[in-house]
Amino acid sequence: MQHKYFLLAVLAFLLNCQAGSALECYECGGDCKSITKVKCPFEGMRCMSVTVKAGNEEQKIKTCVPNAICNTDYSIPGYVSAKPTCCDTNLCNSAFKHVMSLGTAVLLALVSLYTSQF
Repeated sequence: MQHKYFLLAVLAFLLNCQAGSALECYECGGDCKSITKVKCPFEGMRCMSVTVKAGNEEQKIKTCVPNAICNTDYSIPGYVSAKPTCCDTNLCNSAFKHVMSLGTAVLLALVSLYTSQF
């Protein structure tokens, strides 16, 4: 359980990275109903989108992150699910660019139902 809070704290910290260099990303947290545009503070950063799920709670995060954070699965089986996706063009972490196929949605629903029984 402590890992869940540590991961959420790290992602919340990264959410506050603002102002700086060339790459522009969308930034939001929580339900992402209010999205802003930010410039990444350092060269080599990327735009990130991640949905952190812990139990019945879900937090969405969009922001600039160092490349090392990207495309790594930070999930802790049975506790938290968090796998960020990153991109490196301006405003590429928009929700509108990530479309889930029907097959993937069905698979995720089945996995969710299966794991909720344990």
